[in-house]
Amino acid sequence: MSCIVAESLKSVTWPKIGAMHVDHEKLEKETVEWFKSFDAAKVEEFLKSRKGFSELAARVHPYAPYERLLMTSKFYLTLELLKEEVFKDISRKQELEDLIVIISKKMEIETYNGKNLLAALFSNIWVQICKLAGLDWQKHVIAMIEYFLRGAVLAVEKRKDGKCLTSRENDIMGPVLTWGDIQVLFVEFNMNHFHVELYRMNASYLLCLTFIRSILYFTMSLCLSRKLRNDKNKDVLNSVHWYEKGENLSYDEAVKKVTNDLDYKLKMANSIMTLYVPMLPVDFEWMLDGLRHVITGTCDFYRKHPYYGGNK
Repeated sequence: MSCIVAESLKSVTWPKIGAMHVDHEKLEKETVEWFKSFDAAKVEEFLKSRKGFSELAARVHPYAPYERLLMTSKFYLTLELLKEEVFKDISRKQELEDLIVIISKKMEIETYNGKNLLAALFSNIWVQICKLAGLDWQKHVIAMIEYFLRGAVLAVEKRKDGKCLTSRENDIMGPVLTWGDIQVLFVEFNMNHFHVELYRMNASYLLCLTFIRSILYFTMSLCLSRKLRNDKNKDVLNSVHWYEKGENLSYDEAVKKVTNDLDYKLKMANSIMTLYVPMLPVDFEWMLDGLRHVITGTCDFYRKHPYYGGNK
């Protein structure tokens, strides 16, 4: 990063792209302890399968102050549990949607009664995060979770009927349902430098961000498709499996098509970042650096984590 104009970022130590946070081992331990404090028995199997999941936050935000990174790690793991619950049991649709009300009203559940684990996890960490983040930023995070719930529920309902998302639905929902949007917002959170409204109004930056979302979506699809290759209940929000089912391609043909899509997106993103950087606000260079960490960190994590078919 050649220059940082923002005062709040002058003290940030910028690690190399691909680095992991220096406190990643401590992060894993404290994230798991927090999770188990709600109901160790209920989350034991989930935590076992996701061992090392805190590395996602550690790889994507290696520059973050530890306090903020710990909140991020807890939030990411809670989202992962939410995702699993949605795809496992469609009958919980209303319960999951009720979480949005809890989050938007910042209601912390002080007494956990053993029946509302997701609500307790969400409300606990969300209240902590809201103490450090602005209202506009909070609204964007909530919107991303709402998108997730709607898209995930629709995908599960279609899968149950032996169908998959249409091409249009896939294009609209796929990128939104990646970790990308949440991670970009948490770049701001971990840098303690919020530009949500500003970048929403900047067309050149939004164009950059659109390609970042697509890159993450295609990359994660390729990684996750290995795990789900022989699963008849494949995730229809995965672009590899969409091509298999929606266009009647073989697995290898679908992988090749997604790989070609990814190569194209990477080339376009590189060109756009180069061309449009001069048109971005002067202190947005830090954000582009944060996006590079998002791309590299996310790809490294999903490529290596055993649960997603990687070899750690």
